[in-house]
Amino acid sequence: FKTSNSASILPNDGTGDFTVVRNSSKKRMNSSGLIETLGVNVIAPDYTDAGCPVIKIEAQSTNTMEDSINFNSTRWASTLNTLTSGYLDPSGNYTAWKVSGNSYLYAEPGQTSTTGTRSIWARTVSGTGDVHLCSHNSNSNSLFSLTTTWKRFDVRSANSTGGHLFYGVDFRGSSTLSEVIIWEAQSEAINGDAPTSNITTVNGSATRFADVVSINTSSITGTISSITETIDGVDQTPITTIPATYTMPTGNINKIIMQ
Repeated sequence: FKTSNSASILPNDGTGDFTVVRNSSKKRMNSSGLIETLGVNVIAPDYTDAGCPVIKIEAQSTNTMEDSINFNSTRWASTLNTLTSGYLDPSGNYTAWKVSGNSYLYAEPGQTSTTGTRSIWARTVSGTGDVHLCSHNSNSNSLFSLTTTWKRFDVRSANSTGGHLFYGVDFRGSSTLSEVIIWEAQSEAINGDAPTSNITTVNGSATRFADVVSINTSSITGTISSITETIDGVDQTPITTIPATYTMPTGNINKIIMQ
């Protein structure tokens, strides 16, 4: 893969290559298990599930958290907690924060409780334990089990208490931990769908534009009678009415076969 182009395996003469358009950068998990940033118009092979990568095709989305990484900024409020910076994060840098205490850390993402998907990366300092993430401790969807391995946690349904607030960490309620390490908070108005790839914000919201990966089918050598898409490991119903321009659908694309 390279800027504005995704090469096909067959044909390999360039006539089967897709055009890639996305007018913003994008993050993906690389083969080393690290989150990295790809430039404008670069396709995103993603290794989140290890093994062979998928081509992650995403719609446009906005992270309404106004400081997604700096949990000590004025946009975040912390009570009876200590915040310490400089911890190794999932991108291989040192921008993660340790939060220690017995209370909560929250921000207001400017989003209602019924339309948002909230996510955050978290791990323990040592051992395992439970803690409330992304929403108030009284909500049944907010308690997660953490280990020393980084994992992205998310809440996709309505929050009955404190719905307008993003609780990055809430040590109250059923939490058994008193310190965690966190990174990259995200709040998206995507109607309870899974969180999209990370969108970093600094002093305001930020938008990642949609992936548009397409090909002029008339440019492909030979006659195409069907297109079969494999998404999340499942072969879709073949497309037999061939469009002049074929565009990859949203989702985790394993392969596209035109024959």
